[in-house]
Amino acid sequence: MIVDYGSEFDLLFLELVRQHFITIGGKQYQELLNISYKLDFSEQELEKYVESPHFEDEVEREYLLKRVDDVISVLKNDINSRQAIFANLYDNGLGKCITSAHFFVRDGKVFLNTYFRSQEAEKNLEYDKFTHFLLVNKVSKELGLEVGEITVIVANFHRTIE
Repeated sequence: MIVDYGSEFDLLFLELVRQHFITIGGKQYQELLNISYKLDFSEQELEKYVESPHFEDEVEREYLLKRVDDVISVLKNDINSRQAIFANLYDNGLGKCITSAHFFVRDGKVFLNTYFRSQEAEKNLEYDKFTHFLLVNKVSKELGLEVGEITVIVANFHRTIE
């Protein structure tokens, strides 16, 4: 399933998850399995810093930004490489929600695919979006290229029902 993240995203999500409920540890969740969505990069949104509801996620973000340096080296060595990818090895105690990030260059633009084990729709979605923007922006600026498409692939996309 592919979803465009935008103004109608919440309505679409609510409609899709209406029948998908699960209870874990006494909490009830709505969830979607194996979805992907695309983000439109915006430099203006980089000016509005988005903090995580969890301190551990902030530390993980800094780790991911450092890992991007390896990606930049790969792409500087071979701009057409399909091997500019890293696995998230940081253990923040929350189970590594972002598992990997894959960057590639086509038509003078840097594209990013990220893979999530799990993504919280309400608490972390804006934070995760901002993290994607930071990652792809760092690579594109370092290479002197524009940002292309950002695709997010999520195994378990959910929200807690309180």
